[in-house]
Amino acid sequence: MRSNLRILAALLFVGWLSFCPACSDDLTQVGSSTLPDGDRNTVYSDTFQMTAATVRVDSLYLRSSDGMLGNLDDPAFGQIKYDYLCQFYCVQGFRFPHTPHNGRIDSVVLRLRFYNWTGDARVSMRARVYALNRQPVRSPYGRLNPEDYADMQTVLGTRVYRLTDFPSLRNDSTIRDLYNASTRSYQPVSIHGRDLRITLPKSLGQSFYDETVARPASFATQDAFNRFFPGLYITTDYGTGSMIEVGETRLLIYYSRPKSAKNDTLVRDSVTFRFTREVIQYNHIRTSDDNSLLRPSADSFAYVKTPSGICPRIVIPAAEIARKTQGRVLNAASLSLRFMPQDAWNDALVPPPFLLLLPEDSARAFFDNRTIDNGLLYLRSTNESNSPDIGFDAITRNYRFANIAPIIQAHIRRNPGTDLRLLAIPIDRRYSVTTDRNNQPTRHTTAIIPYLYPGGVRLRVDPASMKLVLLSSQHGTGLR
Repeated sequence: MRSNLRILAALLFVGWLSFCPACSDDLTQVGSSTLPDGDRNTVYSDTFQMTAATVRVDSLYLRSSDGMLGNLDDPAFGQIKYDYLCQFYCVQGFRFPHTPHNGRIDSVVLRLRFYNWTGDARVSMRARVYALNRQPVRSPYGRLNPEDYADMQTVLGTRVYRLTDFPSLRNDSTIRDLYNASTRSYQPVSIHGRDLRITLPKSLGQSFYDETVARPASFATQDAFNRFFPGLYITTDYGTGSMIEVGETRLLIYYSRPKSAKNDTLVRDSVTFRFTREVIQYNHIRTSDDNSLLRPSADSFAYVKTPSGICPRIVIPAAEIARKTQGRVLNAASLSLRFMPQDAWNDALVPPPFLLLLPEDSARAFFDNRTIDNGLLYLRSTNESNSPDIGFDAITRNYRFANIAPIIQAHIRRNPGTDLRLLAIPIDRRYSVTTDRNNQPTRHTTAIIPYLYPGGVRLRVDPASMKLVLLSSQHGTGLR
């Protein structure tokens, strides 16, 4: 109980400091009147100077269940081009359920179902599809070039489209957190699916059927199928201004067959191959004008740009903190990263929904191990009210991290003589929803993923914005 009272006193003091930034460096006996006699706790407040710079995260994690397709241009952040390659899942021992009429395939369609999109729905774009001629390597990071794996001399199919061409599917919808320009925040929205259909050569489908007859072993296992059909590369080569987030990629092979053994009336049938998590899908992202963001800013800004892996590196003077707080326990320290207003033009890049604060040397392992932020060594940003469902405050334009003291404390224990380098990586989260007896929903985080949607902010990193007020205690247990 006494330990809890000490922690409570320290945390209450953090809130008081937010209203009194000019407090003296050594405040003694703070909150001690709330503690029993003989168990007084000395709390110190120290101010340290952090620094920040814009860096590129080499370990950008691009393996995703969603494929990104399109091309966007932002005056402030440059051009972003998305395309992707994917394999298709094959049921073990696959066979056509019915024999096609005369053994012939009628048509083949690649169906890209998307729910979310950004940009100008009226601009014309052209999609192109190529066959992979070898299997992609299993690396989730952004060093893979699809053109190294595809037959770029042979185009399987093209489609000129505008997003206004595709009607919403009434019976297929999902809930997504989308940015609302009027409230300047993310809100859950029900959105309906739309289908972009690209006709492919029927010879592709014919090769599938012929292979099941002549060499059924090609469908015996997923590896065997991948050798027979390594997958597709889907890109655009015309148009700028829109991007779709493809939630489902399917290859549909249509054929005719007799209605039944006793009825030779022909009916249309199909078989489907689709991307699933058992196989590979990689987003390939090309950006321009990034070098200007990486140069030191004369205006004291650090940049976040997704999905190009540009984010701030924050350096905390942990060696100085270790010397000054020797013999104390670090209790609390909050950090806020304030961003500038969104650019005043249509379809300007919006703030990413969350920033994840973690040690620079832990970034790759965090995503490799599918870690979820634990509120201690990995912190997901919140708003000023510390809501876990909102990653920034729309009014103050702050990404807030309630308490980074545990990260600092852990670093000092391991490396007391070195400064702490943190990355603030833009992320999104997947969650499930439960409701209580009053029908009030609660979100439960199921996954943390890098934010691959177009986004960008300018963060203020001038010396005044990078002050760190740290609370420590002489005899308390603190937050270990």
